[in-house]
Amino acid sequence: MPLSLLPLSLAFSVWTLINLILIYAATNSLLTYVRTTSATARIISTLVIFSFFPLFEGLLKGQSTFLAFYLSVLTFIALKRGDDYKAGIALALSLIKPPLMIATLALLLYKRRWRALAAFCLASGALLIISVVLVGIGELIDYLNLLIAMSKWNGTCGIYPTSMHNLRGTVYRALLFGQRVRAHLVSHSPNPLPLIGAAALFSLAAISLL
Repeated sequence: MPLSLLPLSLAFSVWTLINLILIYAATNSLLTYVRTTSATARIISTLVIFSFFPLFEGLLKGQSTFLAFYLSVLTFIALKRGDDYKAGIALALSLIKPPLMIATLALLLYKRRWRALAAFCLASGALLIISVVLVGIGELIDYLNLLIAMSKWNGTCGIYPTSMHNLRGTVYRALLFGQRVRAHLVSHSPNPLPLIGAAALFSLAAISLL
């Protein structure tokens, strides 16, 4: 919100600087965790990270990915050091990118890290209360409705799921490929029963080899 008070170009420059600081902080935290004390190793590691092309893509587009990356690093290090409360709070702050925390939550449930989960729930509740105070319950409901609507967009407002390099894009591409294969089989085979039978026999043969 504070950046919205600045001119667009200045706000973008400030946000880019913040992202660079977050990248450095996350990298430094990881190198410290693995006890890398060599200055040469730190310089090479930093150069390797900054040579990653998606990093520049994210910077150019002003993404919040680097904040999520930093919080993920904090969560990982806190969990490895047994600081479950800090890990839970850092994970709650990662709600800016909900899909990124699903696997971590599932792992915490599997490992029965109840303190981390409790800290996550408390911090998430506090963030929810702050959000309601700032924007109101109506706006939060509108935001949820917008997310639901956006999940169905395809070619609308520049959203093309098949071009996304994420789980959603993978699912869309798989479904699209399946539709094309099914259409091809239907158009080239007037009787699909032989194909179905062949597929069933192939599946049985594959299972027998397991």
